[in-house]
Amino acid sequence: MQYRVRNWSEYNAGLKQRGSLTIWLSEEALKQWLVTTPTGRRGASQTYSDEAIATMATLKSLFHLASRQAQGFVESLFALMDIQLPVPDHSTVSRRLGALSVAMPVQPATGARHIVVDSTGIKV
Repeated sequence: MQYRVRNWSEYNAGLKQRGSLTIWLSEEALKQWLVTTPTGRRGASQTYSDEAIATMATLKSLFHLASRQAQGFVESLFALMDIQLPVPDHSTVSRRLGALSVAMPVQPATGARHIVVDSTGIKV
């Protein structure tokens, strides 16, 4: 059976949409990116919040990136969005993930992927 495209412009638009990327970062999430209160324990306080580490881990997993690639990806996103925040380096993310529980729900890859980061955390 031979498949024929009846509406070429709609088919073409659908293929182009597969490459579209939209990431939303709420103001609350950006305000919580850095830890501003000391832990009260000995040693250096953490710089990045658990939400920042979970966001990095989620983006790394979602786009199948290596650790350094995920760092570069978020740095470039922040540059494009004119966000003046530091990005955790790959070793910080790796070390912090050992003590952090990040649930990655598995969903079928149908339709668009929406990534939303708000004050309650990252949602895909």
